[in-house]
Amino acid sequence: MDEKPMKAINIVDKKTTKIKTPDVEIKIDVEHSSNIEKRKIDSVTYLLVPLSVTSDIEIDGIRIN
Repeated sequence: MDEKPMKAINIVDKKTTKIKTPDVEIKIDVEHSSNIEKRKIDSVTYLLVPLSVTSDIEIDGIRIN
């Protein structure tokens, strides 16, 4: 194996963006990451993720309608 320096560009996943807070971690396709919005509603901060009509939502392998 060549002794080349490790570069971040080679080890970072370019297909997904990871959004992380102390309470939540979300992975999203890079193409949709610009749609994520942080908004304060009634003094509570929310992370808004727009969904298409056909989006399936799954939590721990369980499909949610």
